[in-house]
Amino acid sequence: MWPVLELDDDTTTVMYPFYVHEDDFLMVFPVYYRTDEGREHHVLWPLFKTRDGRVTRVAPFWYSSDPNKYWIFPLAYHDNDSTLLLVPPSYWRGDDLQVVVPLWVRAKSATDDWLVVGPRLYGWHETATKKHTFAGVLFDHTSHSNGDRETSLLPLLWRAKSHDESSLWLAGYWRAHTPTSDSLALYPLFATKTSADAAGEPSTRELSILWPLYKRKVIETAEGQVTHRHRRFLAFADDLTPARRSLSLFGFVVRETTN
Repeated sequence: MWPVLELDDDTTTVMYPFYVHEDDFLMVFPVYYRTDEGREHHVLWPLFKTRDGRVTRVAPFWYSSDPNKYWIFPLAYHDNDSTLLLVPPSYWRGDDLQVVVPLWVRAKSATDDWLVVGPRLYGWHETATKKHTFAGVLFDHTSHSNGDRETSLLPLLWRAKSHDESSLWLAGYWRAHTPTSDSLALYPLFATKTSADAAGEPSTRELSILWPLYKRKVIETAEGQVTHRHRRFLAFADDLTPARRSLSLFGFVVRETTN
């Protein structure tokens, strides 16, 4: 009488496939069926499913293949290693990363440690050799494990220091020192710089007053002999070397003499 009716020791069918019962399999099509030795139950497949008494699917909104993993579609995802929230403010958590878009980023690895709050409102980045801290686009500070440091509060302050170099900018005041040079300025009133590559090498002295109105540059030997002198006032320039002297206007030589 199949497919109207079938009865035997293992199987019962009525109006196949509307009712089928075989061992642990049961189907009342299309409303319900049971599979996997009775562990899984489906209602209005594929809309609703349970396994071992736990809801694993309510399509299209809930999916959970195991107790530690689930989707709330399209809003969120979670498992042992990560969490994702798609509605604003969006959130993501991974093994070494936490993000709340656009409010928060936290990341950590074997070599780096990051924190960013907001669109650069505050944060830091740390490695084995340095730590960088910032607040907005104006404040920055970096410190190195070797003692080097750099700090800025733009446009008022910038300062850097290492074991043999230092620089400071403070609202128009400039001071810098390196093993081969020294600079001092109070802009735009004056600026000076003295430099020498090494002992016994020619040195350079520079001076500007009310830049760009006046500038002077002198290069001389360790014995004090001038090898080049340049002076400029507005568009007029005077260059002197041991061999010649030239006067120029707007960069064009108008007079030249030899020594």
